[in-house]
Amino acid sequence: MRIKFGKTALPVEVFKHFRVESIEVTLPELGRRVRLRLDESDPEVFSQIWIRHEYEQELPRQCDVIIDAGANIGLSVLWFKAQYPCARIIAIEPDPSNCERLRQNCEGLDNIIIIQGALWSHDTHLKLTHTDPAGNVLKSWAVKTEEVAGGAAEENSLTRAYSVGSIRKLFQLEKISILKMDIEGAEKEVFEAEDLEWVEITKCFAIETHERIKPGSRTAVLRVLDEARFTRRRKGENLFFHAR
Repeated sequence: MRIKFGKTALPVEVFKHFRVESIEVTLPELGRRVRLRLDESDPEVFSQIWIRHEYEQELPRQCDVIIDAGANIGLSVLWFKAQYPCARIIAIEPDPSNCERLRQNCEGLDNIIIIQGALWSHDTHLKLTHTDPAGNVLKSWAVKTEEVAGGAAEENSLTRAYSVGSIRKLFQLEKISILKMDIEGAEKEVFEAEDLEWVEITKCFAIETHERIKPGSRTAVLRVLDEARFTRRRKGENLFFHAR
């Protein structure tokens, strides 16, 4: 007896006698395979992006530069690459395990820059939090970043953080076509930064706000991306803002 998964069928005995930890999915648009960890949030993220197409929302027809903050294992990066083959994509991911998968999934693709780090209001170092307030272990798509006082955390638990302004200067960006953020509440700090000049050079934002995690994060985003300057739409968990 075989169990069918989409276009693939496997003997049921495999699942009865062995633990299946990952699967590989072929992306015909890019002619490559990606590996999904079954005990992680990878399948859910894949479904959101590649099956429910949650980033399809009147995006710019032409894209030169995309910043993907909270790139996870690269499924959104690959989706953007399929839509905009010539775009320069800067992928930012703080979690080391996710970042390793991100590099593997994007290996060999041109114009993809991977940064193991996080976005914040200013350049600093942040602590990665892998548990919720009750002590439950968070899946990789929910890892949070927190600012800590100097010396309050072990160095190996910290990740480097950048402001969007610093990313702009580092890569000499004159404009940003799409800025995607899924950064587990850190959007509050990003949009409360003193330097917000990067907002004026960004054509489109795709942002998941995390009000339940960090109250005030949605308000911080909406205050900066106001309706006088940006149109506003929602699809799935994401808010899309287009410069008028």
